[in-house]
Amino acid sequence: MENRCTQAIELKTSNSILNKVVVHILCNIAEEITLADLESASGASKFAVIRLFKKEYGTTPLKWIWDLRIQYAYELLTTLNDCRIIDVACFCGFTSQAHLSRKLKLRYNQTASQLKNTSQFVGCPVTSLEKAYASIA
Repeated sequence: MENRCTQAIELKTSNSILNKVVVHILCNIAEEITLADLESASGASKFAVIRLFKKEYGTTPLKWIWDLRIQYAYELLTTLNDCRIIDVACFCGFTSQAHLSRKLKLRYNQTASQLKNTSQFVGCPVTSLEKAYASIA
């Protein structure tokens, strides 16, 4: 299943541990993801995962996941004019619509509704995830 999730996304690292972690994150973006999950997915210790992430991406895996979720929600809200904000929030792993709006307001100084009002066409969620990943990787 995880391979199907990332077929369209070219991974930006050649490190096999990081590739396993990133694939797990991309395939489970809507779910709660813990360091224990990343440890299990990669076969490396959580400390090794953290160290590799900081070296490759300059941040911790959990912060990176939230950055990806925020960027993914942004991509969906600004490209999909036919989905509800609550659906985007759930699809991107936020606990509520309010949680998503708070994070978007902090990052983009716009709420989810304001961003949704700027959406221009019907897009593809996979393409949106690819754009989100490309912008933070």
